Amino acid sequence: MIQKPNNSQESSERVSQEPVQWMGINLPKPFSDDIRRAQHEWNETRDGVIRALPSGIVNNSTNIFALGHVASELMMFKGNNTTFVPEHHRGTWWRYITEPPVSIVKSVFGSSGTTATFRDLVRPSFYVDSARNLLDWNRASDMDRLKGPLINRWSSRSTFFGFSSVLLSGLVPESKENPQDVQRMAQMAQANPLGYLGERVGNAFRFPVEAVGSIVSKESREQAGGHKREFAGLGLTISGVFSFLSGFRNVKAIDTSISKSIPSNQKYFFNRGHAYGGIITALAGANLLLAGDDDQGWSRYGSIMLARTVTLPWAVYSKYANYDVKANWYTGGQTGFVISNTFSALVGSANKSKDGTVENHASIREKIANGDTKTSDKPNSKVMTGKEIDVSVVAPHQELRAL
Repeated sequence: MIQKPNNSQESSERVSQEPVQWMGINLPKPFSDDIRRAQHEWNETRDGVIRALPSGIVNNSTNIFALGHVASELMMFKGNNTTFVPEHHRGTWWRYITEPPVSIVKSVFGSSGTTATFRDLVRPSFYVDSARNLLDWNRASDMDRLKGPLINRWSSRSTFFGFSSVLLSGLVPESKENPQDVQRMAQMAQANPLGYLGERVGNAFRFPVEAVGSIVSKESREQAGGHKREFAGLGLTISGVFSFLSGFRNVKAIDTSISKSIPSNQKYFFNRGHAYGGIITALAGANLLLAGDDDQGWSRYGSIMLARTVTLPWAVYSKYANYDVKANWYTGGQTGFVISNTFSALVGSANKSKDGTVENHASIREKIANGDTKTSDKPNSKVMTGKEIDVSVVAPHQELRAL
């Protein structure tokens, strides 16, 4: 028999009568009811998945996510039309070790025909020309073709930021947040939003130094583990912006009867599905950076990223319809992202003990959102044991009021 906390019935009735708020605006009751129902079903699904998985997988979920994400990003480097081993180096075994990193760096930082100089940055006309070049695929193709095969450099830059930020964060062991920290940040988000933003971004910039220090210092290891989410979120936000721009630099074959790898047979084209997917990635990354706690951040990141499944068929179809030179690699990489993002959405950064108890910080954010700013040594972070139901699961829609 399921037992609820003594005050859960009262809390449930109180919460159920309040409309869902979005940006301080009360949503109409039909929308509020639909949101409550959807969130309640989603929370139940997550809870069932987390309970079914071994604690070793749950407690290392972000590192497992990083493994899948990094593997997918490697496929995306190929999807950018990056040649890992140039033709004249093939056949020499050690070149297959040294050339891929060099080729990746060149695809990310190498110059194109429209690359700017520092002197250009002070010319107003430069920015007008840059916007024109972004939309003039013929001119951009003609200029970049002079330097060899066309490469979607914006996609390379997007892949680089997504790859490096998630890889580095994945190398650091997880450090679970304690309820006091979650409560403190929830209060700051309510009382000082700019301070909250500054601290989250500051944590992201501190992470690389902490990650290096974690090699020799246990304290630095714990700090790095607590800030890895912000670092990954910042990198993925930048990755999303570059992914949007990369939609303007997809590469297609002009004449399908001859080799796609010949530079003169390549041309840029605009892939709307790819560009719109980049916007979703930027929003998901920003949510990961600014979320109220780690579990909320990673779970919502995965959930938002799954919205890319709406634009993905459009993006893939456009690549094959335009005979994109690396459409197969792009499709493989995006498939990997869908799998890793689904895992992140369902498991997040949950904390599960060996006896099956799952820690839930949602009730802390809920209390702060409802105006309860009192601190205590033992905040209301009710654990989920399967025998009790936390208020945050009975009324999960209240999380809309928290970050």
